[in-house]
Amino acid sequence: MQEIASFSIYNASAGSGKTFTLVKAYLNTLLLSNKPDYFKTILAITFTNKAVGEMKERIMSNLKDFSEENIVETPSDMAKAVSLETGLPILELHKRAQKAIQYILHNYGSFDVETIDRFNHRLIRTFAKDLKLSTNFEVELDVNALLNEAVDRVINLAGKDPILTSVILDFTFEKADEDKSWDITFDLNEISNLLKNENDLVHVEKIRNKSISNFLEFKKTVLHKIKINTTTIISVAKKFIAEMDRNGLSFSDFSGNYVESYINKLLNKNFKMEFTAIWQISFGEKPLYRAKEKKEIITAFENCTRQLTLLFLESKDLVLHYQFLKMIQSNINSLSLLNAIYKEFKALQEEKNIVPISEFNSRIYNEIKEQPAPFIYERLGDRYRHFFIDEFQDTSLLQWQNLVPLIDNSLSQQDLEGETGSLLIVGDAKQSIYRWRGGFPEQFIGLNNEENPFANQSKNKQTLEKNYRSFNQIITFNNDFFWFSSNALQSENHKELYKKGNTQEVNIKNGGYVSIQFIEAENQSEAMEVYPEKVLQIVQMQLSKGFEAKDICILTRKKIQGVAIGAKLSENGISILSSEVLLLNNSTHIQFLIGLLALINNFEDKASKAKVLYLLHSHLGTNEEKHTFINTFFQVSQKEFTEKLKKYAILFDFNLLSSMPLYDICEYISASFHLTDNAAAYIQCFLDVVLEFSAQKQVTISSFLENWEQKKKSISIDVSEGINAVKIMTIHKAKGLEFPVVIYPFADDDLFDVKRKKIWFPLQKEEFNGFSEILIPLNKNIENYGEVGKALFNEQKEQAQLDTMNVVYVALTRAVEQLFVLSINSKKTKKENIASLFYSYINQSGDYNEKKTEFTFGNPNKNDSPPKKKEAIEKILLNHLISSDKSKNNIFIATNSSLLWDTTQEKAIEKGNLMHLILSEIKSYADVDSAIKKYTDNGILNIPQSIQINETIKQLINHPNLKAYFKPECKAELERDIFTKEGAILRPDRLNFLDTNKVSLIDYKTGAFSIKHKTQLAHYESALQEMGFIVEEKLLVYMNENIDVVNV
Repeated sequence: MQEIASFSIYNASAGSGKTFTLVKAYLNTLLLSNKPDYFKTILAITFTNKAVGEMKERIMSNLKDFSEENIVETPSDMAKAVSLETGLPILELHKRAQKAIQYILHNYGSFDVETIDRFNHRLIRTFAKDLKLSTNFEVELDVNALLNEAVDRVINLAGKDPILTSVILDFTFEKADEDKSWDITFDLNEISNLLKNENDLVHVEKIRNKSISNFLEFKKTVLHKIKINTTTIISVAKKFIAEMDRNGLSFSDFSGNYVESYINKLLNKNFKMEFTAIWQISFGEKPLYRAKEKKEIITAFENCTRQLTLLFLESKDLVLHYQFLKMIQSNINSLSLLNAIYKEFKALQEEKNIVPISEFNSRIYNEIKEQPAPFIYERLGDRYRHFFIDEFQDTSLLQWQNLVPLIDNSLSQQDLEGETGSLLIVGDAKQSIYRWRGGFPEQFIGLNNEENPFANQSKNKQTLEKNYRSFNQIITFNNDFFWFSSNALQSENHKELYKKGNTQEVNIKNGGYVSIQFIEAENQSEAMEVYPEKVLQIVQMQLSKGFEAKDICILTRKKIQGVAIGAKLSENGISILSSEVLLLNNSTHIQFLIGLLALINNFEDKASKAKVLYLLHSHLGTNEEKHTFINTFFQVSQKEFTEKLKKYAILFDFNLLSSMPLYDICEYISASFHLTDNAAAYIQCFLDVVLEFSAQKQVTISSFLENWEQKKKSISIDVSEGINAVKIMTIHKAKGLEFPVVIYPFADDDLFDVKRKKIWFPLQKEEFNGFSEILIPLNKNIENYGEVGKALFNEQKEQAQLDTMNVVYVALTRAVEQLFVLSINSKKTKKENIASLFYSYINQSGDYNEKKTEFTFGNPNKNDSPPKKKEAIEKILLNHLISSDKSKNNIFIATNSSLLWDTTQEKAIEKGNLMHLILSEIKSYADVDSAIKKYTDNGILNIPQSIQINETIKQLINHPNLKAYFKPECKAELERDIFTKEGAILRPDRLNFLDTNKVSLIDYKTGAFSIKHKTQLAHYESALQEMGFIVEEKLLVYMNENIDVVNV
């Protein structure tokens, strides 16, 4: 039996059997205990629902295998491994597995294999009161929609808040000065994305209490410093000239005109300069005069070179400081607007009673960081003893810090049986490609070295040495390439990571093939043509070798690259599968549906009308000239529009839509225009989106269209993985997957790519009005902003290099049998990019020949592999819409005792009941539409009923004797219980309070006037009088064919 350490770290490179190892460790822990419910003490955490599903399935399937009778005679590889490591005989594993699987199935809710977000959600629910949240708060998964709303609210304040308006105008002018668009919405949305990153949120919180006025004072201080700095620079430039004059020198005496040009720039306040020229770097180290110069000139220079050098260096420092101050100044407006957006973001959360999922980690951390672990356990309601964390390299700093106190308690203390808890983390820093959303691979690197945050310092580190995924040639190539390329990384830790992490052992799969091709392209536009053409050739070649289309996956860094390749393959008759191809918004049927919804919402919307008619012409396939067809419909009314559609056998009526729920409207459109005939999958997926949106509290066509506009670029059809088509996906989406053939084009990214990246630069808050940080763009100039700037720049460069290398690593290690890399000719690229790494690797291997453009390793032929098992589940192809047009259904919901409106009497009774029900929701005429919509959406009213009752209610509230009681300013109570002295409960339909002690009584009836009705009102009056009220009026409202009001 192997001893199981309290804290174990598994370094799992690509293809090394990470999931097998995790499941094995889980089974070891579970089955070592003879308690069948021991699984309740285990918490396994991973990062995606797909990974959760896979891990649960692996655990349960292995437990099922263990519980089968034949396991004793023919044990599986997993059973053998668990038996070896636990010391338990196979027969004992069999008995324990039978009990464990039964307990898990009967207590599946306690089978805690879950995502980190789900676990955090439980923690937040536990601490809701401490976090000042209501107990019924909702989790907002769509953080982008909330941020967009916050941005809109800030923009809408322009013109209302004068101070904020001036900031927005300044920000707009700054963009214009930079030759950017005047439309600031894009920029503000981009800035607001920082609020999704927990690492940035820490910094934003520091300025949350700052007002716009504080930012303006900050800016005023910076401008004052710039003014002083400018004056000082000019003064130093003049001193430089004075020193020259004192020694009888002129600018013509220098070895070049560079000094004169530099001093003139300073005098003219032109401080846009980089100190990268050789003379600037070595000023004063070499003679400033020409090689053949007069003796008196040489003597003069020797007398003043030291002073000139000091003045130059002083001016250089001042110019760099000026640039730093200008950098601060140019980013104050964006920072103040970020703060304004954040405040609106927080206000929206409070108003809507929601918590964005992006804030889970920070909220938990701020609450529990000072709490003792037992208290946290007590509040959480569970007592976990064993922890398993998958994909640890993607864990953020706060996620880990939130887990540490829980885990530390378990590792430090023994249970009643004298056993301590355990922690197993599995990860690979080389596969960390999610830093932009909080992932911090350096955290895993540190733990894998000497770091240990727990009181129990015992730690067991293991490396999974063998690659079980790829063929040997691919493993060997990746080992060699990444070991060699590690030298391009600036950080010694990162170099060590790639040297140690690329010594994987090969497996029994001999063969494999790697091809590296270099293309010729003068610019990006040309590259976008050449790369797709090369990919097409490779795909066609692989298909000719016997690979199926579904065996091939093309990986790109950017979506636009995948779109270009997809278009090229489609043009040449090759089936493709990608999220971009399957975007709902790419379907003309969906575009038509969205356009028609916009037209229903506003029939005068000419842009939507034109789009609908343009698409409708194509959809109908009519021979009518398009312009004529559009003109026929463009200027007509809704009624005429409906009539003209009949010519094309389309029965569509705008009038039927007013009381329909959104989902029914979309179904009605789909059926009326026969949209499902050729696009059933797109329409079905779209209806699912509508249904999910309809679960919200306030659903209107406008709100849906606004939501669609935000999400249309990300909603795709989910398809079966078994479809025989070439897959195109981004490298980030491919993480964790594998494919027989991988093609990696556009392998030419810069190793240090920081476009659009921003960093928080520390400030001396005493000098800058209490501001301790400023958010500025990351560029090479930061390196010149003192030691702090240099350290920050180097840190960012090291991280960016690692992230880029990791993306390449993930791409290359997805391949099982054949790998194709397409890169650009490195002679025409910058030095620090991926293309140069492949070029340098080929060059050092001795295979380089400048006449060749392709370099290969291994055998290009397809390896013979055993046929894959056929799936037991039959695939179903969606050829028709799983839905129906409700207007063609004769299905009605029976609401009360009368089953249907079959007879006149039953109709009257049912109508009276429904009227009572709906009127109980209506305090004023403003509530009519929402009340009827509510009961229509719930199925209590069908469409004909809703139309009829809508007319009757509007007739009632507009009755001359009742109209005054349904004004919005009236105070009314609906069906309010009154308890009498005798203990009876009375419930009048409506009470209108006219004054502090005056009230009017209204009761709704059907049928003829009855003395009983009058007596009933008398009882109500008596009860109200006993309570001190004066009843001004008692009205009986009879709801028959007409509305009759009787004042009793």
